[in-house]
Amino acid sequence: MRLALIVDGVVVNVAEVDPDNVPEFMSDWVPAGTAGPGWLYDGEIFTAPSAAPADSKLVGVEFQGVMCSATANDQNGLAAVLLAIQLQGPNFQPTRFQFDNGSTLVITLANWEAFAAVWLPFRQSFFAVPT
Repeated sequence: MRLALIVDGVVVNVAEVDPDNVPEFMSDWVPAGTAGPGWLYDGEIFTAPSAAPADSKLVGVEFQGVMCSATANDQNGLAAVLLAIQLQGPNFQPTRFQFDNGSTLVITLANWEAFAAVWLPFRQSFFAVPT
């Protein structure tokens, strides 16, 4: 089942989830059908964008009020932060991450899993294999 996160009538993220085990933080996401980031949603119907955004990866996905871009540079930097979390465990210190789009987000032990659950599917959506 594909669910979409809608912000101001625009799909900002789509994630594939098990319909019998939808994460609690996705309780307000809506069934996406074939819609993807950038599509419009009026509360009932999804509409494909008339023109692709200039660079969806650079625009990013919203997390805790921050638009988090998803470029290759962002991925490389975030991989280092997530590795530090894994290696340092409870000793990990909050880290201010600057995305390629200029936004910053403080990544902490308390928010990294929710962030990864939003950001990783967004990044992966650019490399989806057609079915």
